[in-house]
Amino acid sequence: MTINLIPSNILLGVSDVRTIAITGPYQTLTLTGDNSLATTALDNDNASITLTGVKLGSFTLRATNEAGDTATVTVKVSTDSEVEASAGQPIINDGEIGDYVNDISQPDADENQVSPYQETLSDDDTAIVEEDLETLEALYPLPDEGSFVYGRDADRGIQGVLSSDLGDIFIEQVVLPITPTVTENVQNMAGTYGQHWLGNIYGARTISVNLTSINHDEDEYRQTIENMSNALINLGQTEHSMTFGQYPDRTWFGHFTTMSDPAWINQGSWNFKTTLTFVASDPKAYLDTEQVQVVANPTIVTPSGNAESYPIVSYVFKDDVKQFGYSSSQGGEVAVGFSDEQPVSDLRPLVYANGADDLNLFSQVTNIDDLKTWGPTGANIRNDAIFAVNEGGYGINQKQYYDSSKMQFDKNTSGQNFGGLLTTGTFNTKKPSGGSAWRANIRGYHYKHYNRAIGKMEFYLLSNTGERLARIGIADHYEGRISDVYILFGKRYSEEQANLKKGIGYYGAGNTTLANDSQKNGKNKTVTIKGKYDQQIQQDRVVTTTETNTWYGGKIGGAAKIYYGDKTVNVTKKRITYSTPVDANGKKTGKQTSTTEKLQSTSNKSKVAISKVVKKKVGKKYVSVSQGLGLNSNRKVTTQTVVWNNNTKKTTTTNTKKYDREYYKKNGKWVGYWKQVGNDTTVAIDSKASGRASKSTITRNYNMTNYNNSDAFNSFFGRWHLEFYNNKLTLKLTKIDTSNGLDTGKVLLEKTFNTPKDMPLGQIAVYMGKMPIHEDAWGSNGKPIQWYAQTEQAVTDIAVYKNLKPEDVNPARIIAHKGDTAMIDGETRNVYINGNLANELESAFSNYPNLKGGRGDEISVVPDRSKADVTITYRPSTR
Repeated sequence: MTINLIPSNILLGVSDVRTIAITGPYQTLTLTGDNSLATTALDNDNASITLTGVKLGSFTLRATNEAGDTATVTVKVSTDSEVEASAGQPIINDGEIGDYVNDISQPDADENQVSPYQETLSDDDTAIVEEDLETLEALYPLPDEGSFVYGRDADRGIQGVLSSDLGDIFIEQVVLPITPTVTENVQNMAGTYGQHWLGNIYGARTISVNLTSINHDEDEYRQTIENMSNALINLGQTEHSMTFGQYPDRTWFGHFTTMSDPAWINQGSWNFKTTLTFVASDPKAYLDTEQVQVVANPTIVTPSGNAESYPIVSYVFKDDVKQFGYSSSQGGEVAVGFSDEQPVSDLRPLVYANGADDLNLFSQVTNIDDLKTWGPTGANIRNDAIFAVNEGGYGINQKQYYDSSKMQFDKNTSGQNFGGLLTTGTFNTKKPSGGSAWRANIRGYHYKHYNRAIGKMEFYLLSNTGERLARIGIADHYEGRISDVYILFGKRYSEEQANLKKGIGYYGAGNTTLANDSQKNGKNKTVTIKGKYDQQIQQDRVVTTTETNTWYGGKIGGAAKIYYGDKTVNVTKKRITYSTPVDANGKKTGKQTSTTEKLQSTSNKSKVAISKVVKKKVGKKYVSVSQGLGLNSNRKVTTQTVVWNNNTKKTTTTNTKKYDREYYKKNGKWVGYWKQVGNDTTVAIDSKASGRASKSTITRNYNMTNYNNSDAFNSFFGRWHLEFYNNKLTLKLTKIDTSNGLDTGKVLLEKTFNTPKDMPLGQIAVYMGKMPIHEDAWGSNGKPIQWYAQTEQAVTDIAVYKNLKPEDVNPARIIAHKGDTAMIDGETRNVYINGNLANELESAFSNYPNLKGGRGDEISVVPDRSKADVTITYRPSTR
């Protein structure tokens, strides 16, 4: 029989009451250790025992059954605070930021205690992790001792450039200076002996890289030089990472300044040595990123290395919070949010959230008739439009605007947008005191990959009764012009235009310096689009010409013999077909055209006799002499013309002309020409018409203009931030960093409008469309004549809040809601909530304390772990 005690290990506080379950037949229960035990009578096979009033220390509870089987449970009794600390449950007053700087709720935490929140990997999980590590090592191999990797950023998926990819290059030596550049700061003072030293200024670190390049020939040498130039020349202002194989655990950030002229290793070879100079403006070397999961408060963070690192503190909130931040035992803090004694109210309660990671969060409209109370402007809704979730699950994109096999560019589609329409769920933005007040954050992107492409993405703002209030969006323009953004107010187009004339609305390329500076007028280009089409044609006349030229060459000498020369026969044959395009009824639809076909072009050369031996009387005797055969070069031209008089009769005429080669003397030189011999021979035959109608594939060229202009919205990932209160709507359009999804705070459009009336926002619709262009016209195969990369458009997040004021409710202190995320970035000194910049909530006293390698800093966070999961990430560095 088996006996079990559950659980097998217990940690108790002195005031705890803990129950232990006993399963299986038992006989006796014994207690060892200096403690007291209170139990009830045990009279069944499955019972429990309750421990109360225990003393500090440890003891073992042992159960024995009739068969002699035993089970034990170890009980450790500690102070209540120690128990809470070891369990990762800090005792912390969720008070003002200033209060938690001196939080010592867990001074004696057992650093070896395993947190109940610490994840343990199973064997299968471990195998998966190992496979992932193998994948990462394959994608981002470390450089060996003879190479380096430049520009790698694994977090952003950038592999960088290995020096071995540039050619047969070997790094002989990496020369690190002992210190970065040092400039002393001194002051000369009158009446003193010497100078007054004010300290040193430490600048960049200059690293010399001595390398050897092996090249087998000039082409290989030139390719190596080009590869190095393309990879190492940095035209921007962003410095890139550098990791040397001799120091694989360290990464510097900098730029190349010089590459010395090649020094040839051997005369006549293309092998050379050179020195690259890499300057790290930040002289520190950075180690691999480290991460600490906060399971105690404070948490001791000890970075590797010996220099500063900048913590990035990330939060996932389990409850609504009014503040968050962190402080360091070394001094300094970052405080975000509010703190006062007033009751906590939520000025911006979340009324709708859509992470755009599931198609079920939207409803797709496939028939315009389904919209009973409103309709889109200049937007045709297609039932064959396809939406899909992006790879990685962030955002809903337009996978297919329409089935290109069912619609093309023509006079019926020119100038119109076609695509799909999505609608969100409904929500309420009414104030308690009446009227509407709301704030909306809409994130999405519009990436144009082909400059002549025309796309449009719009967000329709709808009331709680289904009335169209306004629309915002991005629209491309014809022939590679810049893209515009807009906000237009009204139920329909005419109302929008009337409001726009009153200054209520905006249409343009942004109104900030950043937006203006981003506009570029490229060089106009002509794009030739070649389309192949099937066309019904009717043959009018076919002319086939065969030309045969026979040439004789050779000389006849004075000996009495047969002489041989060359006979060359050149034959060329061509056919010209004259046709007229017609419709199905045979009616002419275009001009007559001709096509020329080369049917034959041959040349045959042979030896032939050009003389014969004859008897010739010379005086009274006959002698043998050589006499020419009179072979003259000649030409024969045969022209066959087939003419269709109508659809029932055609006439075939064959004309033959013959020519001999004649010569005349001009300026002492013989000039040859063709002289016709005899008259033309012409034969005409009438017959029934056949083979007149046919189908041909023609190529038609379109020369289209590409103005090659661009601005901030041709390829844009951004956030539309809308705030409505008291009939005023403010729109702020900012850029989002594509590498991490964070709001950059860079504003492209900011404007406030006095709206015509209240705007009770209750639903949002998303339209994504494209306008067919000449490249979308069908060819003879029923497909667009020229492929081009479609514009990528997607909505990635929608969040709507009520936008209340203190006069509406109690003063608000809620800044983030359950499920929201936040980040305090110590590297960039920015605060983000749900990826959106929130620096306006940061305390003026925040100073972003740093960490230092080798030093254990106590980091205290707010809120505690009952309200948020907190992670501290940093990249250690060395001097």
